[in-house]
Amino acid sequence: MSNLGNPFRNKKGISLVEVVIAMAIVTIVTITTLSIIYSSTLATQKASHRTAAQYFAMDILEAFKMAENEQQFIRAVEYRGGYTQRSNEEDKYIFVLEQSNYKALVTVDYPAVDRPSLSVVITDNSGEAVAQIDDFKKGV
Repeated sequence: MSNLGNPFRNKKGISLVEVVIAMAIVTIVTITTLSIIYSSTLATQKASHRTAAQYFAMDILEAFKMAENEQQFIRAVEYRGGYTQRSNEEDKYIFVLEQSNYKALVTVDYPAVDRPSLSVVITDNSGEAVAQIDDFKKGV
């Protein structure tokens, strides 16, 4: 009887070298995929915080538009929630967005004669300006 018809005869199976190469390929693909996922997650998180900072600036602007004097402005910002007032100098306020460590340096001026004005600079932890409103004057 001939062994030509049996396909499993004289097969030795997978060698150790082939297994090691396959494991190396799987490891490289897995590490690459995980690093891409991690980078995407960080970019998404940073974009989310930037968007929150921009909404922070818009909230401050809306509070300014609504308020008739400086006390009403401060109350309106505090009423919106999520912001902590850190310091208060003459016509300058620093608010911190509680969820993301962004700071807003707010300068308000309610003069007796001219229109009220507002300037806002939102910065991140490194001090980089993320959002800015320069010398916005309230309409009459």
